[in-house]
Order: sequence, then structure tokens, then C-alpha cells
Amino acid sequence: MLYPLPREVTGRTGAVLRVLHSIEKPYSFAPVAEEIKQNVRAKVEQLFENMSDDIKQDKKYTSIKVKTYIQARRVIYSLIEEARALDIGLIVMGTKGRSGL
Repeated sequence: MLYPLPREVTGRTGAVLRVLHSIEKPYSFAPVAEEIKQNVRAKVEQLFENMSDDIKQDKKYTSIKVKTYIQARRVIYSLIEEARALDIGLIVMGTKGRSGL
């Protein structure tokens, strides 16, 4: 579900919405681990494509620039690396079925 942002805010700031999905490597050395990682990557790429299509279809969001990233490493390291490299001003993090960090 997309929440409306005032056009004057999104159009003036020039901000970019960067969406990062971090695929943590399985803790197993099983031969299927790489196959699982590829399947997850394919699903995430499809979700990103669907999200981009949803944004483009709604005229309220045409001024929002969206960039997506997929990394195969621990979430905390992905966040720190991207935040520093891209001088990120705000991080919004969502989790599903996870606890801890």
C-alpha cells in the first residue's frame, strides 16, 4: 500500500527512494544453498519490478525516483555499507518473521 506524499515535498527535494533487500547466506554448506539463494533473488527482483510498476501507474508518485538494490550478505553490513556510501539521511527498516536486531 502506498501512502500519499505531498507533491511539493517529493518534487522539490530531489530525494531518491532506495530500496535494499539483503539476502542472508544460509548457514548450511549444502549444495542446494546456492539454488535457494538464486530462487530468493528471483522472487525479490519480481517484487521490485511489481513495486516499480505500482509507483509508475499512480500519477501522485511520478516525481519519486526509485532505485533498488539486492545484496547477499548480513543485513547490518548491507545497511552500514549503503548508508555510508550513498550518504543516506533516513533508514526505514521492515522485517517479517524475524526478531533480534
